[in-house]
Amino acid sequence: MAILTNAVLLLSFSITSDFGLDPELPGVHDLPVFARKKASYEAVKKQAAKNRMTYTLVSCGAFLDWCLSTGFAGLNFREKKAWLFGDGNNVHPWTTLRDIGQATANVLLHPQETLNRPVYIHSMFASQSQLFEIAKEVTGGNWTVTYNDMELLLRNALEDLEAGRISDATFVVQIQYCLSNKALAHPWRVDDNYLVGLEEWDLEKVKGLIQEIANQD
Repeated sequence: MAILTNAVLLLSFSITSDFGLDPELPGVHDLPVFARKKASYEAVKKQAAKNRMTYTLVSCGAFLDWCLSTGFAGLNFREKKAWLFGDGNNVHPWTTLRDIGQATANVLLHPQETLNRPVYIHSMFASQSQLFEIAKEVTGGNWTVTYNDMELLLRNALEDLEAGRISDATFVVQIQYCLSNKALAHPWRVDDNYLVGLEEWDLEKVKGLIQEIANQD
Protein backbone atom coordinates (compact mmCIF):
# COMPACT_ATOMS: atom_id res chain seq x y z
CA MET A 1 0.00 0.00 0.00
CA ALA A 2 2.87 2.37 0.86
CA ILE A 3 4.46 1.70 -2.54
CA LEU A 4 1.16 2.45 -4.30
CA THR A 5 0.70 5.67 -2.31
CA ASN A 6 4.20 6.85 -3.18
CA ALA A 7 3.65 6.06 -6.84
CA VAL A 8 0.43 8.06 -6.93
CA LEU A 9 2.15 11.02 -5.33
CA LEU A 10 5.03 10.92 -7.80
CA LEU A 11 2.67 10.92 -10.80
CA SER A 12 1.75 14.54 -10.06
CA PHE A 13 4.92 15.60 -8.30
CA SER A 14 7.23 18.55 -9.05
CA ILE A 15 10.61 19.64 -7.72
CA THR A 16 10.59 23.35 -8.47
CA SER A 17 13.57 25.02 -10.12
CA ASP A 18 14.65 27.00 -7.08
CA PHE A 19 17.74 25.66 -5.31
CA GLY A 20 18.57 28.81 -3.39
CA LEU A 21 17.57 30.71 -0.28
CA ASP A 22 14.55 30.16 1.94
CA PRO A 23 11.48 31.13 -0.13
CA GLU A 24 9.46 31.54 3.05
CA LEU A 25 11.59 34.47 4.24
CA PRO A 26 9.97 37.83 3.47
CA GLY A 27 12.01 39.65 0.85
CA VAL A 28 13.89 36.74 -0.70
CA HIS A 29 11.65 36.29 -3.72
CA ASP A 30 10.88 40.02 -3.99
CA LEU A 31 14.10 40.86 -5.83
CA PRO A 32 13.89 40.82 -9.64
CA VAL A 33 16.59 38.17 -9.94
CA PHE A 34 14.24 35.70 -8.25
CA ALA A 35 11.07 36.66 -10.15
CA ARG A 36 10.79 33.35 -12.00
CA LYS A 37 11.44 31.35 -8.85
CA LYS A 38 8.71 33.32 -7.09
CA ALA A 39 6.24 32.66 -9.92
CA SER A 40 7.08 28.95 -9.95
CA TYR A 41 6.72 28.60 -6.18
CA GLU A 42 3.41 30.45 -6.07
CA ALA A 43 2.07 28.36 -8.96
CA VAL A 44 2.83 24.97 -7.35
CA LYS A 45 1.48 26.11 -3.98
CA LYS A 46 -1.75 27.18 -5.67
CA GLN A 47 -2.14 23.84 -7.43
CA ALA A 48 -1.23 21.88 -4.29
CA ALA A 49 -3.90 23.77 -2.33
CA LYS A 50 -6.43 22.46 -4.87
CA ASN A 51 -5.05 18.90 -4.56
CA ARG A 52 -4.00 18.94 -8.22
CA MET A 53 -0.32 18.15 -7.57
CA THR A 54 2.36 17.87 -4.92
CA TYR A 55 5.74 19.55 -4.85
CA THR A 56 9.04 19.88 -3.02
CA LEU A 57 11.45 22.79 -3.14
CA VAL A 58 15.13 22.29 -2.28
CA SER A 59 16.70 25.20 -0.38
CA CYS A 60 20.48 24.92 -0.36
CA GLY A 61 21.84 28.44 0.03
CA ALA A 62 24.83 29.25 -2.18
CA PHE A 63 26.54 26.61 -4.34
CA LEU A 64 29.81 26.10 -2.43
CA ASP A 65 32.10 24.61 -5.09
CA TRP A 66 30.61 26.55 -8.00
CA CYS A 67 30.82 29.89 -6.14
CA LEU A 68 34.45 29.26 -5.23
CA SER A 69 35.53 28.13 -8.68
CA THR A 70 33.77 30.90 -10.62
CA GLY A 71 34.66 33.81 -8.32
CA PHE A 72 31.03 34.29 -7.31
CA ALA A 73 32.12 33.84 -3.69
CA GLY A 74 34.34 36.91 -4.08
CA LEU A 75 37.66 35.06 -3.92
CA ASN A 76 40.16 35.30 -6.77
CA PHE A 77 42.77 32.63 -6.05
CA ARG A 78 45.04 33.49 -8.97
CA GLU A 79 45.36 37.19 -8.17
CA LYS A 80 44.85 36.71 -4.40
CA LYS A 81 42.08 39.29 -4.23
CA ALA A 82 39.04 39.15 -1.97
CA TRP A 83 35.85 41.08 -2.81
CA LEU A 84 33.76 40.94 0.36
CA PHE A 85 30.02 41.46 0.57
CA GLY A 86 29.69 44.17 3.20
CA ASP A 87 31.87 43.12 6.13
CA GLY A 88 31.78 39.52 4.92
CA ASN A 89 30.61 38.24 8.28
CA ASN A 90 27.07 37.03 7.55
CA VAL A 91 26.79 33.28 8.14
CA HIS A 92 24.56 31.34 5.74
CA PRO A 93 24.24 27.92 4.08
CA TRP A 94 26.60 26.70 1.35
CA THR A 95 26.02 23.40 -0.45
CA THR A 96 28.10 21.63 -3.10
CA LEU A 97 26.53 20.62 -6.40
CA ARG A 98 27.14 16.96 -5.54
CA ASP A 99 25.31 17.28 -2.21
CA ILE A 100 22.44 19.11 -3.93
CA GLY A 101 22.14 16.30 -6.45
CA GLN A 102 22.17 13.64 -3.75
CA ALA A 103 19.56 15.47 -1.69
CA THR A 104 17.31 16.00 -4.69
CA ALA A 105 17.45 12.32 -5.60
CA ASN A 106 16.71 11.30 -2.02
CA VAL A 107 13.70 13.62 -1.85
CA LEU A 108 12.04 11.11 -4.19
CA LEU A 109 12.52 8.41 -1.55
CA HIS A 110 10.66 10.46 1.07
CA PRO A 111 7.53 11.81 -0.64
CA GLN A 112 5.48 11.98 2.55
CA GLU A 113 8.15 13.68 4.70
CA THR A 114 8.94 16.26 2.00
CA LEU A 115 5.37 16.83 0.84
CA ASN A 116 4.51 20.39 -0.24
CA ARG A 117 7.33 22.20 1.50
CA PRO A 118 10.91 23.42 1.18
CA VAL A 119 13.59 20.90 2.15
CA TYR A 120 16.52 22.66 3.83
CA ILE A 121 20.03 21.31 3.24
CA HIS A 122 23.65 22.42 3.59
CA SER A 123 27.22 21.24 3.27
CA MET A 124 28.33 23.93 5.70
CA PHE A 125 27.23 27.11 7.43
CA ALA A 126 29.88 29.80 7.06
CA SER A 127 30.47 33.45 6.32
CA GLN A 128 32.36 34.73 3.32
CA SER A 129 35.08 35.93 5.72
CA GLN A 130 35.48 32.42 7.15
CA LEU A 131 35.98 31.01 3.65
CA PHE A 132 38.48 33.81 3.00
CA GLU A 133 40.45 32.91 6.14
CA ILE A 134 40.59 29.27 5.01
CA ALA A 135 41.70 30.39 1.55
CA LYS A 136 44.52 32.47 3.02
CA GLU A 137 45.66 29.55 5.17
CA VAL A 138 45.60 27.13 2.25
CA THR A 139 47.18 29.36 -0.41
CA GLY A 140 49.49 31.57 1.62
CA GLY A 141 50.81 34.88 0.33
CA ASN A 142 49.39 38.37 0.68
CA TRP A 143 45.81 39.03 -0.34
CA THR A 144 44.18 42.34 -1.28
CA VAL A 145 40.79 42.89 0.34
CA THR A 146 37.95 45.13 -0.80
CA TYR A 147 34.88 45.70 1.41
CA ASN A 148 31.79 46.61 -0.56
CA ASP A 149 28.71 48.65 0.30
CA MET A 150 26.08 46.14 -0.78
CA GLU A 151 23.16 48.54 -0.25
CA LEU A 152 24.75 50.96 -2.73
CA LEU A 153 25.58 48.20 -5.21
CA LEU A 154 22.01 46.89 -5.00
CA ARG A 155 20.53 50.33 -5.65
CA ASN A 156 22.81 50.79 -8.64
CA ALA A 157 21.91 47.34 -9.99
CA LEU A 158 18.18 47.98 -9.70
CA GLU A 159 18.56 51.40 -11.36
CA ASP A 160 20.48 49.78 -14.22
CA LEU A 161 17.81 47.13 -14.56
CA GLU A 162 15.02 49.70 -14.68
CA ALA A 163 16.93 51.72 -17.27
CA GLY A 164 17.57 48.66 -19.43
CA ARG A 165 21.30 48.64 -18.75
CA ILE A 166 21.45 44.91 -18.16
CA SER A 167 24.58 42.85 -17.58
CA ASP A 168 25.54 39.76 -15.60
CA ALA A 169 26.50 42.04 -12.71
CA THR A 170 22.97 43.46 -12.60
CA PHE A 171 21.74 40.08 -11.35
CA VAL A 172 24.86 38.81 -9.57
CA VAL A 173 24.84 41.79 -7.20
CA GLN A 174 21.25 41.04 -6.15
CA ILE A 175 22.20 37.54 -5.04
CA GLN A 176 25.39 38.68 -3.33
CA TYR A 177 23.37 41.32 -1.51
CA CYS A 178 21.11 38.59 -0.15
CA LEU A 179 24.11 36.59 1.05
CA SER A 180 25.36 39.63 2.96
CA ASN A 181 22.01 40.23 4.67
CA LYS A 182 21.14 38.25 7.80
CA ALA A 183 17.41 38.82 7.25
CA LEU A 184 17.60 37.09 3.86
CA ALA A 185 20.29 34.46 4.40
CA HIS A 186 21.09 32.69 7.66
CA PRO A 187 21.45 29.13 8.99
CA TRP A 188 18.28 27.12 8.59
CA ARG A 189 15.97 27.00 11.59
CA VAL A 190 14.90 23.54 10.44
CA ASP A 191 17.49 21.32 8.76
CA ASP A 192 16.79 18.26 6.60
CA ASN A 193 20.33 16.93 6.08
CA TYR A 194 19.60 13.73 7.98
CA LEU A 195 16.39 13.07 6.07
CA VAL A 196 18.11 13.25 2.67
CA GLY A 197 21.35 11.56 3.71
CA LEU A 198 23.77 14.49 3.87
CA GLU A 199 26.59 15.02 6.36
CA GLU A 200 27.91 18.44 7.29
CA TRP A 201 31.43 19.10 6.03
CA ASP A 202 34.26 19.41 8.52
CA LEU A 203 37.06 21.99 8.25
CA GLU A 204 39.57 19.64 6.65
CA LYS A 205 37.15 18.73 3.89
CA VAL A 206 36.52 22.41 3.15
CA LYS A 207 40.27 23.06 3.09
CA GLY A 208 40.69 20.22 0.62
CA LEU A 209 38.03 21.66 -1.69
CA ILE A 210 39.57 25.13 -1.61
CA GLN A 211 43.04 23.70 -2.23
CA GLU A 212 41.74 21.74 -5.21
CA ILE A 213 40.03 24.80 -6.72
CA ALA A 214 43.01 27.09 -6.01
CA ASN A 215 45.34 24.65 -7.75
CA GLN A 216 43.14 24.72 -10.85
CA ASP A 217 43.75 28.46 -11.16
